[in-house]
Amino acid sequence: MLSSLSKLVFILLFLFNLKLQAQTFIPDENGYISNPKFKEMLKAKKYLLVGRYDTLQRKPLLIAAQAIYDSKPGFIDLHGKFTPKNEMKEVYSYGGAMGSIGMGMPEPREIEYRRNDPYQQLNINGKLGTFHKTSNKQGLTPIYNNLQYIDNQLLITEKDDKFGIAKSDGTTIKVPQYESLSIFDSYNNRKKHPLLLIKQNKKLGLIDYDGQMVLQPVYDALAFHPGADNGNLILLTIDKKKGLANTKGQILQVPTYEQISPIAHGLFLITKQEEQEKKYGLMDTMGRTVVAPVYSERLQFLYEQKLIKFNEGTKSKPKIGLMNLQGKVLINADYQEFLHFTKQMVVIKKGDKLGATGLDGKEIIPIDYEHLFTPSTSPFIVIEKEKKYGLTDLKGKILIPIKHDVIMPVKNGTAIISDSDKWSRINLKTKEITPMSYDEIELYTDFLVVTQGGKMGVIDLEGKVLFPIKHDRIKNASQAIRQGFITIEKNHEIYTVDRYGNEMRRNTIDY
Repeated sequence: MLSSLSKLVFILLFLFNLKLQAQTFIPDENGYISNPKFKEMLKAKKYLLVGRYDTLQRKPLLIAAQAIYDSKPGFIDLHGKFTPKNEMKEVYSYGGAMGSIGMGMPEPREIEYRRNDPYQQLNINGKLGTFHKTSNKQGLTPIYNNLQYIDNQLLITEKDDKFGIAKSDGTTIKVPQYESLSIFDSYNNRKKHPLLLIKQNKKLGLIDYDGQMVLQPVYDALAFHPGADNGNLILLTIDKKKGLANTKGQILQVPTYEQISPIAHGLFLITKQEEQEKKYGLMDTMGRTVVAPVYSERLQFLYEQKLIKFNEGTKSKPKIGLMNLQGKVLINADYQEFLHFTKQMVVIKKGDKLGATGLDGKEIIPIDYEHLFTPSTSPFIVIEKEKKYGLTDLKGKILIPIKHDVIMPVKNGTAIISDSDKWSRINLKTKEITPMSYDEIELYTDFLVVTQGGKMGVIDLEGKVLFPIKHDRIKNASQAIRQGFITIEKNHEIYTVDRYGNEMRRNTIDY
């Protein structure tokens, strides 16, 4: 039996939990709750870890944070209610430090092929024909060695080792005359482009389902060409030379090249053998030459930039340039390599020096530096010369002279600099310098890992402490902002730590 005092304590704890449960907590713009009562609630409910709040679903709106409770992963809502991951009513795609909840994908349904044909085969003395299933009316006369059903009452007929096509109702489309006859390519292309591959005099051609000639049988090989035009083009081969046609039988490019391969959507890389050397060029899907095959080195498609890189030199002594997909040269072949791209510019290398040019070929930064660093999230370029660093904007304007030991640009209009192991923050507009009392600083995209007096912590780009500077070693801080967790080492063991000060030894649960 509980004593009166025990009962009172139990009732007060129950009412306290109800009060906490009833309260709606509001996260800040970064997904974290600074309300002290939230920390009280986490402690009262014995949550092990709580991450950043995020929108898991918009209709209806669902905002939740990943959490660990009683060694089980799950989510807590804005009232602090915990739902185990395996009890969620819906399945959400949500990546994070504690693992991902994958969205289930339905298994592809098998396609059922059915012969919707009122006729069926008839076998008389080993010869095949057809008759109507209900009226018994004769379709094809039983004179064939083999009948192969194609589609829509269409059959491939075989007689005396020759092949033709007919309908099961007895209509002859092509009397057996070909050395072979088969469906051209895959099922999907059969539905999209119903063509039949024929062989005559050991050469290949194409006819349609009505028996009309699409491509004369003069080719060594025929195949749908994938990649550059969604399978609407046919690759032709004669004497190992490649050409191109469309599915209507129009010859777009007579067999001329050693190779025709997709390099980008709507564009082919073409290869032509000249004496002892291959030459490379570009051709569009209409067979028009975009760039004549004059390059000794293979052209390269830069997927992110949607540009073509070309080399007018050799592999050992490159002379690299850039052109667009229409073959217009944007940057002349004057450089050894393109090292980094942004939307406005590209870092170039010539000799042992680096510079930067716009995609129009105009110089932005002279080719005079040992190193250029262009962070993708920052509109600045770090430049290095004689082991000293400076900073420019994307137009090449010097913002910080080349005189510092370390420069780390950040995206809020400031930069972190270090001289003689002393760290400072500099405002790029006012040039105001503010000392920072840290021994070491490591820049991440949205935050800094700092060391002070042998202890490590995490601060944001404005200097606000996210994780206190008290840890002996931070092993991984990559999720400090996005999910609100870091990994630390303490007493030779690994812990996960959240923004609210909770620590959980790894391997407590299976992440």
